[in-house]
Amino acid sequence: MNEWIVKWQLRKYDGKKLLEVIDIDGNELMRAGKATMLASAGGLSGTDPATSIPYPASPLFDAANAWIGVGDGTDPTDPLQVALQGVNTAFVGMDPGFPRLSGAMELQFKATFPRFGFAAFDWEEFGIFNADGGVMMNRRVESLGSKPGNQTWVFTVGVTIGGATAVLNNDAFPGIPVGPLTWSWDSSNAGYTSEPGEVFYASGMRTAWFRFEPLASGNYQFDTIGSSFDTVMQVFTSPDEPTPTVPTLFLVNSDDDSGGNLTSLITVAATLGEVYYIQVAGYSNGTGSYSFNVQEV
Repeated sequence: MNEWIVKWQLRKYDGKKLLEVIDIDGNELMRAGKATMLASAGGLSGTDPATSIPYPASPLFDAANAWIGVGDGTDPTDPLQVALQGVNTAFVGMDPGFPRLSGAMELQFKATFPRFGFAAFDWEEFGIFNADGGVMMNRRVESLGSKPGNQTWVFTVGVTIGGATAVLNNDAFPGIPVGPLTWSWDSSNAGYTSEPGEVFYASGMRTAWFRFEPLASGNYQFDTIGSSFDTVMQVFTSPDEPTPTVPTLFLVNSDDDSGGNLTSLITVAATLGEVYYIQVAGYSNGTGSYSFNVQEV
């Protein structure tokens, strides 16, 4: 059965100093949001009789239209609600490059609520919209604190339609984009090959590739804990962004067994704006089922 899975992350900054990170799971999918997405996908027009929201026939919740909204309303969520319930609300459009597809069917939204007094009220509710105060896709009620006027708060949302088999091939460089939140991937490198000019570690030539771009500078752990065979792993950066090539990759670090049970683990002090390429393979060209995991530490 398909599932609607949503993960929120709020990062609070005083200037460049990260003060707090809050992770939240779940929300309520609004009827109007569901109707809008389905009608948009089908190129339909009309009006939802339950909410009186018109169906648009153009793409929505994209880079030009997606917004994240917050408010101070505490009323319980009802799927027939069409707006945030608070007296005070604020809406911000997408950061550059968002929304973006990352990993196995995860759509990521990111918006930065600036300082200078903007949205300086109690954050009690939040959701994704298709305009400034437009159709509400989803809503979550949870106290996140009162935003001081001199702080910048950054909201990231990952929306996944689960229950479907993702057919994504990360045999070829640059590989699968990795989610910026805690993220895992289970697969096999059976039948995988190597790239021209690729640098191998411990003769691991059946390589899988992942691409990671952090939301903020910090320490991130990449590991293969949970794999069924002896893995090796390397982390690279490229001097050729935005068109990286394998022969010019710069090695950041490599590892064989630091994850325990012959699995690999590397911690990287990642920099905002840098892209990291992770190569996973089997020791001595081994193959099998592997797990690849990312988390901020």
